[in-house]
Amino acid sequence: MHTGTKGEQEIQKDQGSTNRANKFYHKQMKTHLTESMAELINKQEMVFISTSDAAGNCDCSPRFGKAGFISIIDKHTLAYPEYKGNGVFASLGNMLENPKIGMVFIDFFNTTVGLHINGTVNSYKVNDLPVGLSDKIKTLAEENKLKIERWVIIKIDEAYIHCSKHVPKLSKEEKKISWGTDDDRKKSSDFFIKGSKKELLKNCGNDLLAVTKIMTFLLISNALIQGLMYLNKSWSAFLDPTCLVVNLICLFLIIVHFKDAAKALKSISS
Repeated sequence: MHTGTKGEQEIQKDQGSTNRANKFYHKQMKTHLTESMAELINKQEMVFISTSDAAGNCDCSPRFGKAGFISIIDKHTLAYPEYKGNGVFASLGNMLENPKIGMVFIDFFNTTVGLHINGTVNSYKVNDLPVGLSDKIKTLAEENKLKIERWVIIKIDEAYIHCSKHVPKLSKEEKKISWGTDDDRKKSSDFFIKGSKKELLKNCGNDLLAVTKIMTFLLISNALIQGLMYLNKSWSAFLDPTCLVVNLICLFLIIVHFKDAAKALKSISS
């Protein structure tokens, strides 16, 4: 029977919950999947996974797929595919340094019950799977038409309930999912970079106003310079090296700020 980590035991003692915790360990915690646990997993389209690197820096990330994308190899083993993503591989990188994983499944739509699974994890390229798993995984891969980059295999250490008491019940709505797309708009990749549309329009409007003021100043300044030189000398003065340098600098600045203005306009219209 699981007896709790050293940290768990210290907090339980401090909070006076040692007896309650021991009852939970004895009754609820399993080292394998029960039939009801397997049934819940097979219906899920989402799971939260937690990993950490060798220094203990944590990462929590969701994984999504059609119902049954988390495959039950046997009552001690799970497998899931890593689909094509952003190429960072934060979770997979952590698994290389620290082969431990925490998983949480939550049935938001029916029972509102959750399931915790903690275990030892490894990831493999599709062609590098261990012999004992390759046949089973090959069948799963053939049924899956999405781009699979690696398979993650979990050996279960603990499986236990997350009670439904505080879990909200949600209703599922239809959404067209573009599996494996690289379209930034469909992925909402820049959601936290650009901010809200209102903020974006405000910022672009300010940028455009600033650029317009600079361009107006440059045009007026250049016109005054040309006028003064014409009045004081003659048109031949425009061939003077100093005059040519001034004109080229003004022209360069106008072109640069014109490009900035064009970018601001493009951002507002997109």
